[in-house]
Amino acid sequence: MKVRATLLSVALVALVATAQRVKTTTDNLTLNSDVELARIDLTVEPDTSFSVVQPDGIPVLKQSDITLRGYSKRVGDNKESVFVTNNTPYNISAVHLLLRYRTLDGTLITERDVTLHCDITPSSASRCDFRSFDTHHEYYYTGSGKSRKSAVPYTVSYHVSGYDITVGSRHSR
Repeated sequence: MKVRATLLSVALVALVATAQRVKTTTDNLTLNSDVELARIDLTVEPDTSFSVVQPDGIPVLKQSDITLRGYSKRVGDNKESVFVTNNTPYNISAVHLLLRYRTLDGTLITERDVTLHCDITPSSASRCDFRSFDTHHEYYYTGSGKSRKSAVPYTVSYHVSGYDITVGSRHSR
């Protein structure tokens, strides 16, 4: 009886050892730093509520002060992310935006005010993540690639409503 069990075990091990291996990974993944990031739909609306006069060195808001690029939100993401570029001569600690989300046929899904907390020096960029409007995971940004899951594609546009300038240093010496 022991001999049969041993022979059966040896035969089973031999059978498993000769079975064809199924490869479940891929070898063709590469990191390409030259990839152009998805561009945000730049429908910037003029805002007449800001003064064109610059009193006593206080900067006047221009839409070109802040640039957004590389926006991303896949269907399962709880957060949206975007690269924010500071085109001002000031250190920026927050950017205030009005975001508009639309379906591909132009129907407005929602719009909302968002504050991106960041620490961006002049002429540099930083990635900012913020809570998604899509809490039920029903939408995906068209520039993030088509979803395998059934979901609604959308575009997003933004309007810079303001930014916070950092005065002083955060580090004491």
